[in-house]
Amino acid sequence: MTDKIICIANLIAKTDKKEQLKKILDNLVHLTRKEIGCISYTLNESLNNPNLITVIEVFKDLASFEFHNNSQYIMDFKAIVGDLVNPDQISISLYKEID
Repeated sequence: MTDKIICIANLIAKTDKKEQLKKILDNLVHLTRKEIGCISYTLNESLNNPNLITVIEVFKDLASFEFHNNSQYIMDFKAIVGDLVNPDQISISLYKEID
């Protein structure tokens, strides 16, 4: 049985904020990939909606995911994300891998 946690976060950037959002998320990628519990952390741009960015995160377990969510850079991102994305344009889903 695996303890991996997969997080899928969909963010639709405000029309004039897409490049700023991508830049900030790219920085999060570099910081997060250094975390011990991070297995994978990727940014993906929708082919159907160019303002939709999907972050696919895989952590070794729930504790690693919680550590990530409580990191200073994620807290800083949460404080400014409302300037870049409307709150109703964010969806976050957590999954566990099926063995």
